[in-house]
Formats: sequence, C-alpha cells, structure tokens
Amino acid sequence: MQVGYTTPDEYGALIRGIRENVEGIENLTISLHGHNDLGLAVANFLSGVENGARQIETTINGIGERAGNAAMEEIVMALQVRRQYYSSKLHLAPSK
Repeated sequence: MQVGYTTPDEYGALIRGIRENVEGIENLTISLHGHNDLGLAVANFLSGVENGARQIETTINGIGERAGNAAMEEIVMALQVRRQYYSSKLHLAPSK
C-alpha cells in the first residue's frame, strides 16, 4: 500500500491488521514512515498511533522528498494537547 495517499482510516486499518495478524508483534515496535502527498501525513500517523504504532519518523516542518513527510511540530503538539487521549496508547503519564 502506498502510504503517501492513504486516508487515516486506511492507514489505521493497516497498522491494526499488522498488530492482529503478525505472530510475535508484541515483541516488536511498529514504526511509521510516510509522505504527505495528500496533506494527510499527520492525520495518518495519529491514526497509526491509535492503532498500535509506537514510533513515528517525522521531519522538521514536514520537509522531505516528494510532497514532504509528517511535520514533527504538528505531531508533538497533537500528542501534547491531546495527551489524555494518547497517553494510554503511547504509555505516557497523563498530564497533571
């Protein structure tokens, strides 16, 4: 599947499918690397996190080949602002 033009639902289903169907996956870290061809890289990565990914590869300002990558600052802010929502998915301590 080309992840440069995947929608968040498709991307999440891909990660969920990996977690549900790969034997021993609980001993591995699912890492995300994608492109921003449709402007959905950040949304796709957040969907990936919601479905079991634990590592995300980003770039500053989303600068990268083709249409770019997921912007680090947008991912960081989404995880910080929605920390209560993502804390259990990433095993983070909830904000106080």
